[in-house]
Amino acid sequence: MNELEIPCSDCGTDLEEQTTHVQELPVSTDWQGHVRIAVCPTCEARYYPQTALSQLTEIADNSRSCGDS
Repeated sequence: MNELEIPCSDCGTDLEEQTTHVQELPVSTDWQGHVRIAVCPTCEARYYPQTALSQLTEIADNSRSCGDS
C-alpha cells in the first residue's frame, strides 16, 4: 500500500491523487514545478506523500546552496 492509497484521516474517504503546482502550496519557493499530493474529495484535506516532501526539501536545499557563495 502506498501513501496515496490510505483513507483520509479526518473523514475516512478514499483519497484522490492530484498534481498541483507548488505555487498553490503553503510553501515559499521560486521553483515553478508540480508535485503529486493526495486530496480528500469529501472534506478537501490535503496530504503530502513522502515523494512530494522530498522534492520540496531538495528544491529548498538547492536554493540555499546556490545562494551561499
